[in-house]
Amino acid sequence: MSIDDPRMYSVADLGQHNRRRWRSMATLEEGTLVADMFAAHFDVFGEARYATHLVTSQFSHSVLGRAVASFVQKGRVWDPHESNLFVRTNQEWGFDWVGVDDSLVRVLPGDPRLGTGLDKRQVRELPGEAEMAYWLAGRAVSALRPVFELLAEVSLCRPAQMWATAARESAYTALRTARFVETSRDVADRRVQFLLDGLEVCKIPVRGIRPLPCSLMESGQGGEGCERPKGPRRGPRRD
Repeated sequence: MSIDDPRMYSVADLGQHNRRRWRSMATLEEGTLVADMFAAHFDVFGEARYATHLVTSQFSHSVLGRAVASFVQKGRVWDPHESNLFVRTNQEWGFDWVGVDDSLVRVLPGDPRLGTGLDKRQVRELPGEAEMAYWLAGRAVSALRPVFELLAEVSLCRPAQMWATAARESAYTALRTARFVETSRDVADRRVQFLLDGLEVCKIPVRGIRPLPCSLMESGQGGEGCERPKGPRRGPRRD
């Protein structure tokens, strides 16, 4: 799906990689990464909603987008729970890869992996698409909710806008998957709607809310705003 960047939709098994530069999603609240990412984008663009969109998009793709692509294409997902998911940072206040500590894959009935002799530490069957989508939604919420709460503190945008943005990007990823890897559009639409249903079961608002603007031009066209953020600014990383 991304010839120029094969890691865009892949995940690393951290049991096989050096853990230098990897940050656990479970410990982000202990540091300033989220605030630093927002401040760096706000310094460059000077628009709080667009800066918030850029940070939201990074985390949404890392936690949900990659998993949605796999769910739509293959009916397989890894565990994006905050205790299992790691991000690898780069010097532009972004992520160049995502990894998991436990690489066990959940699959749908009839998946070829179920007949290959892999044990339950490597592959586990879930009953159907809806169950997989609801499970994925619940696990992803554990990773994204703390991030969006931290981002709301520094950007003064509402978490609901961030969740609506995550939903929009999940739907776009499903559409992109259907287009570029020859997955049925009906399958893609059905699975992403199951995912959105699962998020709403977790009491996450994803429908009927305007997402954050995805461009500076859109930022200038009105819509729900954010208060002007306060606090120190940070430029691009030099380390």
